[in-house]
Amino acid sequence: MEPTSYFDIQIDDPRQEHPGPASRYTVRLGWIQGAPYLIDLGSAGKVLVNTTPIAPYLPVIIQAGDTITIGNTHLSWNPGAEVDEPGGAAQPGRGQEPPESEVPRVTIELPREDVEEPARTLIPGPTALPVEREEPTPAAVPDATLPAPKRVKRKPAAEAPEPTLPAPKRTAQPSSPEPPEDPTLLVPERAAQQPLSEPPDPTLLVSRRRAEPQPPETPGVAGMAPEEAAEPPDSTGVYKTAWVDMAQLLEQGADLEFESTTILRDTTTPHLVFHMSDRTWEVPLAAESVTIGRSRDNDVVIPDESVSHHHARIERRGDGFLIRDVQSRNGIWLGQQRVEEHRLSDGNVLSLGRAKLVFKGGFESDELTLLAPRIDGKRARRPVVFVPGMMGTELWIGSERIWPNPKLIISNVEIYALPGDPRIEARGIVNDVVIVPHIIQSRQYSAMGDYLVESLGYTRGKDLLEFGYDWRHDVRLAAQRLAEAIEEWQTSTPVTIIAHSLGTLVTRYYVERLGGRRFVERVILMGGPHFGTPGGLSAILHGPGMLPFGVGAERMRKVLSTYPSAYQILPTYPCAVDQDGNTIDILKDVSWLPEQQRPYLSAARSFRRELGTTSSVPAVSIFGYGLKTKLRINIHRGPDGPWQKVDFVEDMAGDQSVPSGSAVLTDSEIHPVLQEHGSLYVDDDVRMRLKVELTRSTSWQGRKQK
Repeated sequence: MEPTSYFDIQIDDPRQEHPGPASRYTVRLGWIQGAPYLIDLGSAGKVLVNTTPIAPYLPVIIQAGDTITIGNTHLSWNPGAEVDEPGGAAQPGRGQEPPESEVPRVTIELPREDVEEPARTLIPGPTALPVEREEPTPAAVPDATLPAPKRVKRKPAAEAPEPTLPAPKRTAQPSSPEPPEDPTLLVPERAAQQPLSEPPDPTLLVSRRRAEPQPPETPGVAGMAPEEAAEPPDSTGVYKTAWVDMAQLLEQGADLEFESTTILRDTTTPHLVFHMSDRTWEVPLAAESVTIGRSRDNDVVIPDESVSHHHARIERRGDGFLIRDVQSRNGIWLGQQRVEEHRLSDGNVLSLGRAKLVFKGGFESDELTLLAPRIDGKRARRPVVFVPGMMGTELWIGSERIWPNPKLIISNVEIYALPGDPRIEARGIVNDVVIVPHIIQSRQYSAMGDYLVESLGYTRGKDLLEFGYDWRHDVRLAAQRLAEAIEEWQTSTPVTIIAHSLGTLVTRYYVERLGGRRFVERVILMGGPHFGTPGGLSAILHGPGMLPFGVGAERMRKVLSTYPSAYQILPTYPCAVDQDGNTIDILKDVSWLPEQQRPYLSAARSFRRELGTTSSVPAVSIFGYGLKTKLRINIHRGPDGPWQKVDFVEDMAGDQSVPSGSAVLTDSEIHPVLQEHGSLYVDDDVRMRLKVELTRSTSWQGRKQK
C-alpha cells in the first residue's frame, strides 16, 4: 500500500475577537496516487464543496474545477498544470505525490469580511433520552436531498470501456411539505474514478477508477465460472472476481475485465466506529487522547442533543485504551451497565446518548487462527450452521450444474425463471465468484466454511453444516428446509447460525416461527435486509424506459420478478416518493406490478408480518457502512397512477446493497465494518468477530419451549 500525502489545515475565523478551537476550521487536504481528497476533521462551521456541505469525517474526492470553501477561505482545484521539478526527477524520500502530468494547481481566495459564515449543520433525531440544555446550540435541519455540486465538464481521456453498465441517473427529489423523519446529509455526487492500483488507506474512501487498457488477453466464457472449483485465493487472501456484463456481451461483444472488489484494510491500527440511525463513520486512535461530545472543541463532535457538550474522553494507557465519563448527563453505557471508567476491549459497544461507539483494537493476521479453541476453559467447538444469501447455493438438473453457469446466463437466462423445470434442485454452497451486473456480486460462499475449517479447526458435516437452499422460492419454504436439516443433523445443541443477506431472513423465520429458538444459542447476521433494501426494487423492475439498463439486465430482471424471495427483500420503511411528494408504500402499492405478479407482493406482506423486527435469541448484526448505496426512490407516476420512471438516490451509507440502517436488527449487538455486501464473510475484521463469538463463554440455559 502506497502512502497518502496530505496537508492538515487549521483556519481561525477572522471575525472572532478571540480565535480558538471553538471557532476553528480543521480539514485534511491531500491525495493518494493522484486522487485528491478532502476530510472535515470537525470544523466549527460547514466545509463546502461547490456550495454543498460535506459530512464530518467522511472523505470526499475532489475533481477538476471544484471549489472548496473553508470558512471565508476559497480554494479551487486545477489539476493538469505542467510543472518542471528541479533536477528533472523526483526527489527521494518524499511522500506519495501526483504524477508529473497531474501536479495540481491550487488557487486561494483570501477571506473577505463581507462573507457570512455558513450555519452549522446538525442532524436531529428522536428525543426519548434526556436532553442537556446547559448551552443553547443552534440547530439547522439538513435537507435530506441536498443538491449535488455542479461540475465543470471535462473532455474524457481515451480509456478502456467500463466493464459494468452506468449507475442510474440521479434526479432531484420532489419537495415535500414535511421534512423526512431521518434526514441524511448527502455527500457530493461524483463521476466514476480511475481504480487505484493499491487499496486506499483504511481511513480513506475513494471512488474506483477504470483500469488502464491492457494487452488483449480475454478469457473464454468458461473462465468466468469454471466447472471445477475456483482457484484458491492468492497470498493476499483475495479471490479474483469475474465481471460478467451481460448487456455488453449480448450487444457489443465487449472484452471481459477482471478486478478485485474486496476492500483490504489495515487491521492492526486501533480505531473507533461511531454509529447513529442516519450515518456511521470511523475515527483513528492516533493521538494519546480523544475527547467526544457535542461542543465543537471536541476531537469527535456528535451533533445530537442526547450527547453532552463534553461527554467522554479516551486515553491511551500502556498498550490499551481507557474511556472515562466526564460528567455527562446520559452517561456511558456498556450493555445494561453504566460505567464511569472502562478499559476498552476489542469489539466493545458503548452507548453515549443515542450514539453507539464501537472499539476496534486492532489485530495481526495470525490471531485469526485458533485450531484448539476453548470455551469456559474446556476444549470445545460450538456447532455452526452457515446459511448463504441470494444465489449462494448451486442449482442442478441431474448431473448438470445450471447455477452458476455463465453460458446459461448469457444464452438462456430464462431457465432460472419460476415455476421452471421441476427437476431443478439445490445442492451445495457456491464455490465460485458470482457477479450479475446491477443485481448481485458475491465472493465464494465456500470461503466462509474454508476459514472455519482451516483456521478454527471445524470439520464439515461434523460441527459445521453448510445449508444450501433454492433461493428463488419463498423464504418460508427455505426456513422449513433449514428446520429439517438441523433436526436431521447429528450434532449437539445449541447451535450458532451464521447467515448472510437473504439467509438472515431464512434464519430469523426458522428461529421465530418454526421453533428454532429451542435449538439455537445465537445468530450472527451479516448484511441482512431486515427492513428491506431499495436495491431490491431495481432487481425486479422491468419495462420500456423504466430503468437505464441494457438488454441483458432487462431479461434477468424479468426472471427475478418470478421469484417470491425477490419481493420479500423490498423495503418495509418509507423510502419512496412520487413527483408530488407523496410517500409510496412499495409493499402496498400494487400499481407498479402486472396483475399476475401482485400475489407475490401480498405474500411478501404476510411474510413480513410473521417475521417481526426483533430476535428472541441473542443476535449480532454485522453490517457494512461508508459505501455508496441506494437509500431512497423517486418515482414518476403517469396520469392514471402507474409508474413510468424510477430514479434511485444513493448515499455513502451502506454496503453497496443494503443500507446500514436496514442491516441492524432491533436490539441486536452491532459490528460495523467498511466492506461491500458480497465480501462481508471474507473480511478479516468479520472473521475476528466470528472467532470471538464462537469462543465466548457459554450463555446457554434451558429456555422455555413454546
